[in-house]
Amino acid sequence: MGFASGSMTFRRFFLSGRHPERLTEDGLAAVAANAHGRRGYDPKQLVESGWIVPEHVFDVDFSSSHRITCGPFVFLGLRVDRLSPPPAVVAGYRKMEERALLVDAEEGATLGRAERRLAKETAERRAQEEARQGAFRRISAYPLLIDLENGVAYFGNLGKTPGEILTQLFADTFDITLVPASTGELTTRWSERTGRTRWLDDALPAMLVEPPSDADARTSLTFPGADRSFLGREFLAWLMFRGDAGEGLFEVVGRGGVSIAVHRLMAMSCVFQLSGSMSIRCDAPAESPEVRAALRIGKLPSKLGLLAESGSQAWSLTLDEAGSVSGLVIPPAEDVDDGWALLEHRFLSMREAASTLDGLWGAFLETRLGEDWGAELERMSNWARRSPATESERRRATA
Repeated sequence: MGFASGSMTFRRFFLSGRHPERLTEDGLAAVAANAHGRRGYDPKQLVESGWIVPEHVFDVDFSSSHRITCGPFVFLGLRVDRLSPPPAVVAGYRKMEERALLVDAEEGATLGRAERRLAKETAERRAQEEARQGAFRRISAYPLLIDLENGVAYFGNLGKTPGEILTQLFADTFDITLVPASTGELTTRWSERTGRTRWLDDALPAMLVEPPSDADARTSLTFPGADRSFLGREFLAWLMFRGDAGEGLFEVVGRGGVSIAVHRLMAMSCVFQLSGSMSIRCDAPAESPEVRAALRIGKLPSKLGLLAESGSQAWSLTLDEAGSVSGLVIPPAEDVDDGWALLEHRFLSMREAASTLDGLWGAFLETRLGEDWGAELERMSNWARRSPATESERRRATA
């Protein structure tokens, strides 16, 4: 399932509060107690959720911790069954109820408001009862890798609803709150650790080009309260700039040199909310005329395909402005035949890739929340505006 083979897609969560560094017997018992099929369903949303062994969606045998532990990791599956009836089924049942109410009526008669409401309610009750019996069950399963050593969980889905279900189930099971490892959360933790909180409080969205004269364009750059999500796209723009102007070489604390190259994919959106969004796929998207023109009219990257190399490891991945990773391809294991050893290699490489991205994020914040940011922003602005966009380029960038 998910992380066990192929490329990896995940968002991360931090485990808040105290937690063990290994899965305990009590922890295993809690997982078994919250296995799929033992929690019932949510009667409001008609959703049934619970843990499974990643072997397959019906495996709920948690008799041994060896089935879900791999080195320092706990590997689980989250199964989510959606029981709600499809709208077409409810509509069909409603039509059947309405026709039944008209059987004894005179030809040409119509139903009143109360009768139509009765038909609707009867149809919904029938559909929901059949749903509770499993008639419309739709099964989904998502991988979850828990790194208890470092207090991080990797979840193999980027959607909002599965993330909410995971957060509730995790709290019910382990009495631990999951905190999304968003760019805002990463920034807050970094600023507190380095004493840059004041710099963060004063940070405002950066503009690489002058905004249009339209007043609404300026107000679109205002972020409420402590929202620092704009730093995510500035980070991607900085990676892109350094990859072009600085040959993609970064000094990262604790791991030395890291090499980054923009590769295959780039998505961009207008910071002024005027010219929409665009995406491009090619071997070197940062060098395409469409991307160059998009930068000059106020677009910044919201998603980047990257080739990353640190030490002896190299990865291919796509990183978005929220910090989520998709399509992570890890280096193959050499001389590893054992299944669990191969799995541990994959998990360790995924952890190393995430740690490398965190190191790059810290390198960016070191500049972004420091005294050198003004000079760096000027260099980035000159890079973004280095030549005027032609009319054809502008049309392609705003399409």
